[in-house]
Amino acid sequence: MPSDINAIPELIPMSSSSTRLASSPSQSETSSKKDGFPQLEAAVEEPVPTGLPCHIRALKGAEHRYPRAYQRVSRLLLYARGPSPPRLLDPPIPFLDLDFIPPKFLHGLRSRRVTLPIESWFLKKTRLLARSWLMLLFGAAYIIALAFLVRAQWFTIPAESFVGCTSTYWGKDDACGLNGEACAPFDNSTFDFRCPAQCSSVILLNPRTVGAEQVDFIPLVVGGGNSGNASFPGSYRGDSFLCAAAVHAGIIDDSRGGCGRVTLVGTQGPFQSVTANGITSVGFPSFFPLSLRLSHTNALHSCTDLRNDALAFNILCCCLIFFLFRPKPLVLYWCLVCIGYWHVIFFSQPAGAPPAISDAFGTFLPTLFICHAFWEVAFRHVLPHFSKMPLERAVWYIGGFWPGVLLNIITDKIPIDRLVASDISQRPGAVVSLIIIVVVLVGIIINQLRVIRKTGWLSYYVKAYIITGLIILV
Repeated sequence: MPSDINAIPELIPMSSSSTRLASSPSQSETSSKKDGFPQLEAAVEEPVPTGLPCHIRALKGAEHRYPRAYQRVSRLLLYARGPSPPRLLDPPIPFLDLDFIPPKFLHGLRSRRVTLPIESWFLKKTRLLARSWLMLLFGAAYIIALAFLVRAQWFTIPAESFVGCTSTYWGKDDACGLNGEACAPFDNSTFDFRCPAQCSSVILLNPRTVGAEQVDFIPLVVGGGNSGNASFPGSYRGDSFLCAAAVHAGIIDDSRGGCGRVTLVGTQGPFQSVTANGITSVGFPSFFPLSLRLSHTNALHSCTDLRNDALAFNILCCCLIFFLFRPKPLVLYWCLVCIGYWHVIFFSQPAGAPPAISDAFGTFLPTLFICHAFWEVAFRHVLPHFSKMPLERAVWYIGGFWPGVLLNIITDKIPIDRLVASDISQRPGAVVSLIIIVVVLVGIIINQLRVIRKTGWLSYYVKAYIITGLIILV
């Protein structure tokens, strides 16, 4: 029997299946064996692999309680982490620098390798134009030309002559007050007006009652047919959209806009439905206190809407910048931002008629700030890799940039304005369009998730989206 009682190991019960040996601080395990006491093997917990992500190590406690769920969650988290180490995306290879061996059926060329360096040849032939001073001269010329375009578009006729696509003489519901007094006079009044282009695509988004009929998802044009009154043929009801009625009457061209004269002719009726110039008007078998008649005669000039001309001009300038002048990626990016911004302000989606220059400059600085953030997080990592392939870069960037700038015009052709079941069921083609949009979006999202996971950023973005969503909800 050993003389030192402290050398006896203390047995501490752990569970029904294991015990743990707690040795005295003064004796080691080796000395206890020498004293003849049986040595119990200590139960050591299995170490957690340090290579696992921290969120997987935090779930190790649930491994024994929920083994199947733990395995599934672990596999999901490991997959979301991506490859280790993360893979860097390979730099793009010029697609137009062709280098290949002809297929087998071309026996005469099978023995030789075909090279067609289109991008390299184009870079060599246009290298003299890629100069900073030429880019500065081009920028100055562009600003001057844009100023003339804006002047011709907005500032050669009185501002009060501009009307919008939804302008009417008779307001909706009770907007005209008792007996329509707020919309007087009803007759003996003329007005020369100018309409923008593409007004036939501006439609009602809420039902409007016309007589015994409810109309929706069409431009509001009431009448226009022979009213039965020889003195006032082709009269329109006063609540018709003025520009859509002018397109219906053939006074202006829907693709180019134009000017006309409206004359108020008082109480007229009945108003007959007729289809003309791509618009079907609504009939109204009674009289209305305010009616109008349209004619080509007017005192205005410079009536053509130049949005299509400005679009062609801006696309041409972008192509010249991408193909010939080829500035540094940062300069190229800001050229796109500025050209797109001022095109939206003055041509594709103006905030007023004419647009306020002060308001445009007031929103220009916040736009630059947001676009700078886009450059820092995205474009500066991608755009420089296309410097040696100007043709392909122009296709990828210009081809996607201008549809984004003209998003309001492109989406007008899609028969979906609101994701409301009643709207989708009533509009022809809305269900098919919605299915196509969902399929395309799901495909884009899956591809983005695949690429982000490959680079090891998926878990970071998932956390960022969750935190942002919680902040928005709060």
